[in-house]
Amino acid sequence: MTDKHLRHLEEAIRRTGEVAAELGRAAGKPIFYTDPAHPEGIIKEYPDGSRDLIDRKLGEERLLAHLGPRLPNHAAAE
Repeated sequence: MTDKHLRHLEEAIRRTGEVAAELGRAAGKPIFYTDPAHPEGIIKEYPDGSRDLIDRKLGEERLLAHLGPRLPNHAAAE
């Protein structure tokens, strides 16, 4: 596989995550993603833009912190 093909594949994978996030928001559902700035948990972003840092163990959700809204130029790490 060439570098061009790999870049195209990486872009397609990234875009798939963006589309899934858009669909979730449009449906009024929170989206979940990780962020290197918060390695201790998972970001739960609500349709209104508010975010929580959570921990999920054994199916239970535990709030670690309330976070501010995501900066406009910071894409979710889908």
